Amino acid sequence: MSATEPWNLAVDLFWLSQDDHSGKALLPATRCGLGIGSALLAELTIAEYVRLDDDLVVPIGSLPPPNTLADQVFTLMLTEPAPLPLGTWLSYLSRTARDDVGRYLEGQGLVHEHRSRLRRSTKWPPTDLNAAGKPESTLRLLVMGGRPWSVTDSVLCCLSDATGLLGHVLGAEDSRSARLAIPTVTDRLPPMIRSLLRHTRAALSAAVLSERR
Repeated sequence: MSATEPWNLAVDLFWLSQDDHSGKALLPATRCGLGIGSALLAELTIAEYVRLDDDLVVPIGSLPPPNTLADQVFTLMLTEPAPLPLGTWLSYLSRTARDDVGRYLEGQGLVHEHRSRLRRSTKWPPTDLNAAGKPESTLRLLVMGGRPWSVTDSVLCCLSDATGLLGHVLGAEDSRSARLAIPTVTDRLPPMIRSLLRHTRAALSAAVLSERR
């Protein structure tokens, strides 16, 4: 399993988590934020800017990542006097992760912000439908065996499943095929990424229970 450039992982999950035309989120805010927040942490972990040490997120060095979004998170980590638990970072990043990615893409001219005062929600309609639809095409190619699974592909699929997006994106039959592949591709992931995914799934399970109350 190859480790391709991870810097589009959070962006890809952002695109998957909303309607391609309206920019409306397909998930409740907490689940959406946890998924994208986890993707941001996965980017830094895959690129070896952080490591997980007994569930603490430990920055490696001080050289900034080449991606603006990742750099914002990494710089924030460097300001902490001591490493913080993974769960703390997941919770913190989840509060603004979707809008952070939205503003990043807005700066690139790929979305525009539409804020509803009545519903207190934000939509990010895309200006480029090809960019918005690319992650879905990637997942479909993977399910059909049209390309090998990279580390970032595997994390994208696992996070899509954990958040509940797979069914929205791929439909019943293809999402079933993707879920059958997940145990195998997860076993091939680096231990720190598997740990991140376990923590993310636990946080998402708690979020789903909270939604039902």
